[in-house]
Amino acid sequence: MARKDFRVFYVDADQSFSAHRLERMVGGPQFAEKIVLFRPEDFKDQIGIIENLENVLTKTPALIVVDSITGLYRADSGGSEKIFARNRELNRQRRWDRRRLGPELLTIPRWLRSFGTMTGLITSALLFIGPAYFANAGPLVLGGGAALDGGRTLADGQPIFGPHKTVRGVIAGIVAGTLVGLAESFVDSRLAFAGFMIALGAVLGDLLGAFVKRRLKVEPGRSFPLLDQLDFILGSVLFGYPFFQVGLVSILLVVVVTPPIHLATNYGAFRLGIKKTRW
Repeated sequence: MARKDFRVFYVDADQSFSAHRLERMVGGPQFAEKIVLFRPEDFKDQIGIIENLENVLTKTPALIVVDSITGLYRADSGGSEKIFARNRELNRQRRWDRRRLGPELLTIPRWLRSFGTMTGLITSALLFIGPAYFANAGPLVLGGGAALDGGRTLADGQPIFGPHKTVRGVIAGIVAGTLVGLAESFVDSRLAFAGFMIALGAVLGDLLGAFVKRRLKVEPGRSFPLLDQLDFILGSVLFGYPFFQVGLVSILLVVVVTPPIHLATNYGAFRLGIKKTRW
């Protein structure tokens, strides 16, 4: 709305307004002059702000956002008489909003804010797993060549990583994940560097998984449920989180969705002849 020369009056009753998030949404600080922010301290303060908005409205089309109109109402505790008075006042305020402001007023209910929060969590998860997934898939498509461990073995007689982990594959994974991070940096600038760290962590996590499998005498190419699907995610979180911090829920989403996605993509690669195994 601010981009279209609309004035925006934002009543932040829940104290959840983020200037940083707003700047990312509207594309820069140049639109901030068109946004007027109000932060009521209590329900009574909110009533006064909304009822006086007509005094600050101009002939320029305007949008009024109340986030949320019932937030301070719920937070204001009291006895039965006070509750009755607050109910009456809230109903009167809503009627006044519709009568005086009509379609210009936009209230944000709790379910819509919850939807917005969940959308943000899913977006963060997708941005995080992008470099990790491509770093993990890079060696499969672009790998091959000399083994990373040079064919050397440890005291247990098993190779360090095995012939499937190659120098070219490691480089391809890091480069692929980094390029995805650079592309995603247009959405979140932190990923310009964090993408590299996530990709590096994913490749190292995959190498750690191979190292563990060799110690357990699991042959290269043999399935090891969960370790095969989550070793690179563990590495990407350890290396990438300090530079691209996401919520615990986003990380859990990544952990939950990765095994089925990993199995499905590997099966697809097998059907296309890219992989020799279904897993």
